[in-house]
Amino acid sequence: MWSNTIFNQYSTFQGQYALELLHSCDSHFDKYYFENENLRNKMIDLANRDDHCFYQLALHAYQYLQQNNPSFDLLTVFNDDMFSKMQESLQTNDKSYLVATVYVTPSTTRVMPLEITQGHRALRHKAFNGPEDFCLVYLKPDSSDKYVNKCLRYKHIFENGISICNNQYYLFGLSNSQLREHSYWFIRATSSEEVHHKRQLLGDFSKINNIGKYVARLGLWFSKSNPTGVSYRLTFAFYLYNFSSYRLH
Repeated sequence: MWSNTIFNQYSTFQGQYALELLHSCDSHFDKYYFENENLRNKMIDLANRDDHCFYQLALHAYQYLQQNNPSFDLLTVFNDDMFSKMQESLQTNDKSYLVATVYVTPSTTRVMPLEITQGHRALRHKAFNGPEDFCLVYLKPDSSDKYVNKCLRYKHIFENGISICNNQYYLFGLSNSQLREHSYWFIRATSSEEVHHKRQLLGDFSKINNIGKYVARLGLWFSKSNPTGVSYRLTFAFYLYNFSSYRLH
């Protein structure tokens, strides 16, 4: 039932992601959404008016649905009065980004609320479309376990990617600090071959034969940082210069 046609009624990524988040609740949302035309029309209208405000309303509804309350009326959230109040309360933060977030355990794959991140150079690269092209994936243990251990679901995600809002995301890279928290940056692409091409836009890593060194060098693009105002052409040239010096020594 959750086809491209349904998601395409929401014209922006945040609007589509809000719908994906509510769909992930394992609650009465799906049934209510398809049976209540007033709710559908109002949600689409609000999303097209202000997708960021609409996402915040969806996050509010998501928190209620997590309580598994079958009597909760979604129209108490998605209405003009709540929309106006949310618009008044929102403040823009230009130094942070909202990115898609997914938790993967050995038994489940769950879409989570958009995560606020400081960003990194890869996310701000002009060849990509900003945060909408990226997804932050966390490996988590099941509730009965204490540690993250290897499993077939993790392997499947790394090899085949993950689907959000009818878009496919594949493993792209990670910073050194992310290794400790089992989190990874995925990027929107049609295939793993396209992801390889996108990595090449960050630099020529073909001469690095050691996998640890490859991950570390690529990972520099994913370390948290603020925009510097320096053009990517100059930044990339500086990066290549330092990389060449390292190779010479």
